[in-house]
Amino acid sequence: MRFKYIILYILLFSICLNQKLMGNQVHSNDTIPNTVLSIVQGKDSLVITDKTKEIVLNADSFQLYFTTQYTDCVFLNCSFDSMAYHYANLNQLEKIDVFTPPQTFAEDRKNKDHDLTVVNNASDGYHCLFAFSEDEEFIRFNQVWGNTQANWIGLRSVGSLFEPGKSNIPLKEMKGKTIYLIYSPGIENRAIGLKVVFK
Repeated sequence: MRFKYIILYILLFSICLNQKLMGNQVHSNDTIPNTVLSIVQGKDSLVITDKTKEIVLNADSFQLYFTTQYTDCVFLNCSFDSMAYHYANLNQLEKIDVFTPPQTFAEDRKNKDHDLTVVNNASDGYHCLFAFSEDEEFIRFNQVWGNTQANWIGLRSVGSLFEPGKSNIPLKEMKGKTIYLIYSPGIENRAIGLKVVFK
């Protein structure tokens, strides 16, 4: 029961933070896409801000919660390569090309495998996680709360990593290793970088 309260707290905090971020912008009918990531593992939770550059997780399953406005999807790149992560944190966004390659990781709907594709080179492809689509096959979150693009939350569970051309990597085998996440509400030049170290 306590875990449910933690999740509810994270979701409410994310929505409030998202609305605060949007409130700092001029509202002349602008609909600038925005997203806030929260990561939950066990009873621990963390809201990622623009000041969060690195987090430490146990080598075990975790959940990604994207609180998002004014878009139908989230772009997400996961790699062993740190180059795009560094460009994002240096605000050299014109050098980030992780969302431009033709290859996307198009999993089956509702994230039934609970995995996350990880590449060796950040430019090798990305996830386009759709929250809204007439075709259910394009919805690539476990669950979505909200029914409009103006404000919604998407849950993506991660139980293992998948390296293209190889097999799934159980998270317990990631102990002592690092991955780099780059994510954006469908816009490359607003990408946020996050280093994830598994202990």
